[in-house]
Amino acid sequence: KTIPNPPPRPAGFITMTSAGVASLFICDEYLNERPRLYPKPDRSITRGLAWLNKNFNPGEQNFYAMYGDERVALASGIQTLGGHNWFDDFAATLVSNHGGPWSNGDFPSASVSISTAYALLVLDRGLNPVVINKLQYTKNFFGDWNARQRDVANFTSWLTRTYETPLNWQVVDINSPISDWLNAPIVLITGRKNPHFTKAQIASLREYVQDGGLVLCSPDGRSGRFRNAMLRYGREVVHNRYKAKICSPKGYLYTTLPERHHPRFHRFMAISNGIRYLWIVSPIDLGAIWQGHQFSRRDYWTIPANIYYYAIGKGALSNRLQSLVVRRATQAPIQTVMMARLKYKGNWNPEPGAWPRMAKIAAREFQTQVKIEN
Repeated sequence: KTIPNPPPRPAGFITMTSAGVASLFICDEYLNERPRLYPKPDRSITRGLAWLNKNFNPGEQNFYAMYGDERVALASGIQTLGGHNWFDDFAATLVSNHGGPWSNGDFPSASVSISTAYALLVLDRGLNPVVINKLQYTKNFFGDWNARQRDVANFTSWLTRTYETPLNWQVVDINSPISDWLNAPIVLITGRKNPHFTKAQIASLREYVQDGGLVLCSPDGRSGRFRNAMLRYGREVVHNRYKAKICSPKGYLYTTLPERHHPRFHRFMAISNGIRYLWIVSPIDLGAIWQGHQFSRRDYWTIPANIYYYAIGKGALSNRLQSLVVRRATQAPIQTVMMARLKYKGNWNPEPGAWPRMAKIAAREFQTQVKIEN
């Protein structure tokens, strides 16, 4: 991958702006623990992010500055800087240098050892599995979707400490390609009112679910408006084929991790296709509990942990590069397999995306064209 190299950023601002913005996010975690129903914009963060987006260099050769950009991205969950997927482009830049060791480049007074250490930090920390994509459905970073800026960050930190597994989280824009969504098994939607999704946005949610993703919705302030809207959108995503039902206390939502017992029954609502959960609506405000570090309310940390491990099938955790995306085949097929699917009265096609996905895998991995007829 060839990375464009824009003009160098102003030297005096390269590292200090990213350090300042990352520090502000860390401060917010503790200064704004109290959950809010309305977002509280931080003008300094807004201005800092605007500068970083304007001056982002995907071919950065100052590896300390590269690490600073990563710190901002990990602290904020931002998936892109300056319209670039920061991790993909930084990884391509580093790998293009023959995979290390890395010379000091534009990193003044740094030895090869120090430059290589920062390069490895970028690759290692950015590669951690992504637990949850928080859905950004407004243009503004401090919009209704993000009244609690540290909710998912705090949950991911708790999950990392509890299971001794380094994990990341990120923000995904609702209008971005589905390939940007698919490096996390869960999309989280939060808010206090109806976000008024468009038909195209509902189609994106449907595509994510059909590609194997799971949607979790949490109402800020236990908002009935938001909760009812999410239940309606969930039904639209599945073309009204399935209804939302209260999850059984003996179901996977509560039992995926057998060491976690939940003596209280919580009325989570879920839409299932008969094979797996597709869409879950929480009855309580998860974001408030996570934002406020309310660790004593243990169920509201362990049940979402159950949901995460359920979504990945209790299997091996996938790093950022191992997403659900199936890349286009690079070689022509050498054989064709015909497959007929039998329709019958009832739920004959619970996973509409399964066989089309299998066909892509066969084309890429086995040079086999799969023709599907219903």
